[in-house]
Amino acid sequence: MKRLVGLSLILAACSVGEVPAGGNPGTPDAPGGGSSDAPIVAGAGSLTISANTAQTPNAVYAPANVLAVWVEDAQGNFVKTVYRASATYTNRLVAWSATAPVGDVDGLSGASRTAMAPLAATWNMTNRAGTEVPDGTYTIRMELSDSNANTPDQNNQGEFEIIKGPTPQSQTALTSGGFTNVSLNYTP
Repeated sequence: MKRLVGLSLILAACSVGEVPAGGNPGTPDAPGGGSSDAPIVAGAGSLTISANTAQTPNAVYAPANVLAVWVEDAQGNFVKTVYRASATYTNRLVAWSATAPVGDVDGLSGASRTAMAPLAATWNMTNRAGTEVPDGTYTIRMELSDSNANTPDQNNQGEFEIIKGPTPQSQTALTSGGFTNVSLNYTP
């Protein structure tokens, strides 16, 4: 029993996403995690993402919705899911489902959202394996569904570019595909 209480205290002292000293950096089911032997990347930089969301023109379940935010490289290759709020209705995220690897659990933040609430996510500039991505241009893609969507064009879809490099970057008041007041703040 002492061992469980001690573990609970260590975990309670950690913020979400932190690893206690001597702890495991992640499991495939951990949010933003990877394999348990994924390297911990120091100094990779970060990208904070915020946006307002809105219901789609063909909303059925609004304000309830499912949402995904993911990153693609300059060639359009999937890099990592940064945020995903979906459980039962993940298949309604049509564009994300067509792009993300089968069984992808990176960025899983919880079940479906119950409101058109503002979005806040952070990308630690790593790929699914936990390795820092090289400098270059990356596309941040967002998809929101609040209906029985079968094609991507039935959903709100936003696309935004960011350049990873030695210089900080801030983009604000962006709008794309049903996402408004989007901010991207990159810190190397």
